[in-house]
Amino acid sequence: MSQAEATLWGIRQGGRGLERYVEDFIELSHQVGWPEASLSAVFVLGLDDETIRCDLPASSFSLIELINLILYLNGSDFEVEVLSPIQSHLPVPSQKQRNVPACPKPRTSTYRPNGSNRQTSPTSPVILQSSTVVLSPMQPASTSGN
Repeated sequence: MSQAEATLWGIRQGGRGLERYVEDFIELSHQVGWPEASLSAVFVLGLDDETIRCDLPASSFSLIELINLILYLNGSDFEVEVLSPIQSHLPVPSQKQRNVPACPKPRTSTYRPNGSNRQTSPTSPVILQSSTVVLSPMQPASTSGN
């Protein structure tokens, strides 16, 4: 069992916010090759007892649908979405803002064998979205005309 698999198997909400648990879970789920039904079961297993769940079997939904349903049932404005490679390079429409961690986790190396320092991304990245908040490590563009 790889380190990512061991960490994913043991991940728990542990009293932290549901959105943070979802973000950490999704990040780990991209590092393993588990079937969606297994990921769904592990996700539900890691939820706090106080977190509202649905009574339907986890296998009734895709992983994304299950996560979004649990977020909705718990009053969250966040939504998990799979972005196609084309969408991931386009600006985000104003009605759905892309949330990016303010302090991204450091990578061990940014050097690629081809000499590029560009970070690779998963083919179908999953992000948390909200219609009210934008979190980004980049500074907003100035609108004052200075």
